[in-house]
Amino acid sequence: MKKGVLYCLFLASLMLFFSVPSSAFELKGLQPIQPYGGFSAFNASTPGKGVYSMGIGFERSVDMNYYRATINGGYGISSGTEFLLTIPYLIEWNNSLDGLEDISAGIKQRFFKENKYGPSVAYLLKFSLPTGKNKFTTGGAAGAGLIISKKLGPFSSSLNLIYSVPFDGSYSKQLELIWGLDLRSAHDFDIVAELYAVDSYFTAGFDSVEGRLGYRIRTAENVYTVLGAGYDFKGHDPEFRLTVSFNFIFRKNNNAGDNL
Repeated sequence: MKKGVLYCLFLASLMLFFSVPSSAFELKGLQPIQPYGGFSAFNASTPGKGVYSMGIGFERSVDMNYYRATINGGYGISSGTEFLLTIPYLIEWNNSLDGLEDISAGIKQRFFKENKYGPSVAYLLKFSLPTGKNKFTTGGAAGAGLIISKKLGPFSSSLNLIYSVPFDGSYSKQLELIWGLDLRSAHDFDIVAELYAVDSYFTAGFDSVEGRLGYRIRTAENVYTVLGAGYDFKGHDPEFRLTVSFNFIFRKNNNAGDNL
């Protein structure tokens, strides 16, 4: 019964995703694969050594005319180290342009594991290749970040500070502050919330402060489906977005990874 209700909720959200009328714009950059992160917030957990992961995401903005498709990939180099890859593609940007954005890759490594009193802490090293078309590139970029995660009962929280420098000097340096919160409300169901603030490549100062809310369902063993919405409290560019993603964890040798 409970799973039936969850699937009905999922289908209703998916219909909303494709029915909302569709103006500002940000490059996607390196993204986490759920459940080892939120919409954009990384957590310090890793899937484990030798574990492959993949995410396929779709996004629709409102008040900025574009869709985005994203493919994410990951590989567990060791028990606390993960390689990540993000390939984003924009569709009908400003009703006229389609094209690849800069492809991003990086390493997330946990150097302090959570205990009773202290959080998990990891660092992120990342770079972007200048693969983007027209307006969809900064000529590549390089950056680093700090990830702090802590569990408390059914809650799991992460704080990210990520700094990026574009290779094209005509763009500004970028600073991202991201706070993510997961609530385990059922065995296979999490509520996912996030606050994302960015001083982007394209403007000076924090031009976007976006709240995001959604849910994550484990629809099958090692398969996670995520639906969410975001609202920009400051820049309104885009004012509102809807997202859906499908995430797959490919384990072998019964490697369970970090307990989430």
